[in-house]
Parts: sequence; structure tokens; C-alpha cells
Amino acid sequence: FSFHGECDLLMIHSEEFHDYAGLDLHVRATAHDTMEFSYFESAALRLGEHVVEVHQKEVILDGVSYKTADLPLAFGNDEFTYTIREVPIPAHKNPKFHTYYEVDLNFDSRMLFKYFKGMLTVDVTGHQKDLSDAVGLMGQFGTGNMLDRTGKEMSDFISFGYEWQVNPSSDSVLFHENRAPQLPYEVCRMQGNGLTSSRRRKLRQNTRLLKEAQEACSSQEGGDFELCVDDVMVMGDVEAAW
Repeated sequence: FSFHGECDLLMIHSEEFHDYAGLDLHVRATAHDTMEFSYFESAALRLGEHVVEVHQKEVILDGVSYKTADLPLAFGNDEFTYTIREVPIPAHKNPKFHTYYEVDLNFDSRMLFKYFKGMLTVDVTGHQKDLSDAVGLMGQFGTGNMLDRTGKEMSDFISFGYEWQVNPSSDSVLFHENRAPQLPYEVCRMQGNGLTSSRRRKLRQNTRLLKEAQEACSSQEGGDFELCVDDVMVMGDVEAAW
């Protein structure tokens, strides 16, 4: 699944999370300078009444900015305590270009926010008891099915992306600063549909980098493997592998 729109997107929405405290994960997608694609610039996570914004050089918890030196931070209540921390970069990665944050969601769920040169990837490990009702751009929990806001299954990737643009009339507003485009005034600004076949073939003429990309992305499966390889080829850097 690939959607290259510039806007705020609702990745996960769960009403039942932790005794109906609720969870929302939003990402802010930004157009790349080439205007060929967009990337995730930052994320905002609501856990009940708390909101964590994740940026490469800071995290903002309930409106207060913290640098990596201030971490870890624990928050929540007596029943559910959450922790955000900076986590070590894998040994084969250059720490000059990478920053990793982990949010422990209590019990067996967590989110890993991985930055590379300002571009964000989010890995979610979710337990059924935490996220069994989750929907959003990451798909239905347990199946990955692309469901719209009414629960109807969708098949078109672009329509699915537009469906989950953050809508202030029905969704929580999590980022402390608004940025266009925002509904109801403007839909996501499309940057194209990713790599064209001809552009992909041209990039993959660099067989040395292609081999390195395939090795670095080998832990990914299915369509994620191809998307990971594409990211490496576009960036021209094997460290862009997820």
C-alpha cells in the first residue's frame, strides 16, 4: 500500500483501548522536494487524555517539549502507565542520521518511531487485548483489510488514503500546530503515485545498490519488501532500509 498525499493522516483509531480511554495515531505527511512522493515528517499519539508528538529532535508531551536527554518519561495513571524513551540505533546504522523513539503502551504493545534524515517510519506491535477494534490507514487489526470509516471494505489505495485524512469534525486534533491542507477546506495534496515503472527500472540499473537494498530489506515481507527497496533506491542510501 502506497499513498503519496501531503496532509495529516489517521493511521490508527481505537475506541476500546485500555478500558475505553482510546488511542489515536496521526502522522503528518510532507511533500518531498522532488514533488514525486511524500514522507512522514512527524507523528502524534493520543493515549487517553495524554498526547505525545514525536519529532526528530524532540518529543512534546501534553504541550511540553523534551529533548532526548530528558528521556525516558513516564506518564498515565495507576492502572496504565506509558513510557517514551530513546532506544539504541542498530550497530550497522550511522547514529548521525538516525533517531529511534519507543513508546511502551503497557502490557505487550509498543510503537517504535524511527527517523532517518528527517523521514519517519512507525512500527507498531499491538496485542489483541489493546487494539482489537483498531482501524485506520494501517488497516483493520488482525486482517489488515482496508476499511472505510463505516466499516465497508475498500480496494482503491488512493481513495483509501483520502478516506483517512484527519477530519477535525470527527477526529481528535493532536498536532499543536495546524498545517495546510486541512479538512474541511482542502483534501490531501497528491504528489504522484510513487515510482513509475520506467523510473524504477532506471534506478535499479544500479545493481550494486539494488543488491544491498534487497539484503537490507530482507526482513520485510510481500509488498513491504518492494517498498523498502524502493526507498533505498530513491534515497541512494542503504541506511534508508526500514
